[in-house]
Amino acid sequence: MSLETDAPPSFLANVWVKAYRAVPRINFPFTELDIAFSLCSATFLYLARLSFEETLIRVFQWPRDTPGTTEAVGSLAAMLHAMILVPGLFVALTTQPYSPTEHISKAPQWWQDLVSALLQTCTGYMVYDSVVSFFMLKGFDLDGTDLLFLGHHLATTIYMTQTRVIQAGHTSAMICMLLGEFTNPFQNGRNVTNQALQLACCNGIWMQKAHSIIEFLFAFFYFTMRSFVAPVFFLHVTIQLLIAPSRHNISLGLRIVWILLIWAVEVGSYDWIIQCWDILQTYREGFGGNWPIQKEL
Repeated sequence: MSLETDAPPSFLANVWVKAYRAVPRINFPFTELDIAFSLCSATFLYLARLSFEETLIRVFQWPRDTPGTTEAVGSLAAMLHAMILVPGLFVALTTQPYSPTEHISKAPQWWQDLVSALLQTCTGYMVYDSVVSFFMLKGFDLDGTDLLFLGHHLATTIYMTQTRVIQAGHTSAMICMLLGEFTNPFQNGRNVTNQALQLACCNGIWMQKAHSIIEFLFAFFYFTMRSFVAPVFFLHVTIQLLIAPSRHNISLGLRIVWILLIWAVEVGSYDWIIQCWDILQTYREGFGGNWPIQKEL
């Protein structure tokens, strides 16, 4: 089927596919692995970060070169990444049969390009965030939390890249990406408003209300997603990786590694699940008309 007649069924899918096909191919050295869209994604997010920083400083009077501003602009870039990625993932996962172990050649070419664009976009974010948030800003002076984040970024990048190399298992990676990134805008939005509340320029009644609303939404969605929705999908992916007829598209070693990575992320979210449950308890009376406005930060 030619590229001209191989048309995506929706506007959003068409935008992704056209953008992907417009980028000249660049292979990782000594391989046939295309990384051009990852490089574009990383560059775009870095430029977006710089734009967010100047906007906060020049328009909203945030202080320059402070930890709060640095954290806020990083969170804004993360939110942008998630809000771009999640709709594309939803389209990809709902326009072809859901099979976590199927070979990608079974899908039409436009869908293969869409999947590559999505995986490379997320990979680009992991590269951008690792280089900027940890190495450029911290100069390799990393603590335990930083190392955990870097480990997560590395594991995620390896998982996504392996699916592209073997041309199978991409759906298992995308469902993990969707479930993980869905709560990203709420979590990072909470980070931004939390930093804003520390500043005289921004700590007003509307920001306090916005922070309370965003914090509640984050706690509700994260707790629901990680406690109930994600485990169901992760269990299904695990079963498919172990017993589905198409599992042989993926080596046993890779399937075991992927299962361990999937459940390591789920187990690693336990502390956040507890924190979100505690946050929800503080808002129990909010629905009775006594919505919390000023919170202890």
